[in-house]
Amino acid sequence: MIEIPANPLAWVHGSDAPEKTEINLGFMALSDCASVVVAATQGFAQPYGLTLNLKRQSSWANLRDKLVSGELDAAHSLYGLIYAVHLGIGGVGATDMAVLMGLNQNGQSINLSHGLQA
Repeated sequence: MIEIPANPLAWVHGSDAPEKTEINLGFMALSDCASVVVAATQGFAQPYGLTLNLKRQSSWANLRDKLVSGELDAAHSLYGLIYAVHLGIGGVGATDMAVLMGLNQNGQSINLSHGLQA
């Protein structure tokens, strides 16, 4: 793999290099985190010069606090959690947050064919 140096201002100079090469990605161990886990374990980010470091969280509040403090760069989270943080609802001061990608459309499930059902 080609090593791409990280530069926070790379985009200013017209570079396609990522600002960071390692992303700390928080998640809760629920079935709907599967896409995040597969992306990290199968190296889907490597062609873009990124390494995804999965960080399992024990609660939604813990995940929120680590996002706000900067310990996590991104997270698999409840949809409303990001808006609550942005508005200062739920015990933390208002902090700029944004939803950049949806992992599902509120259809968290694992479906099996009839042949696999017990």
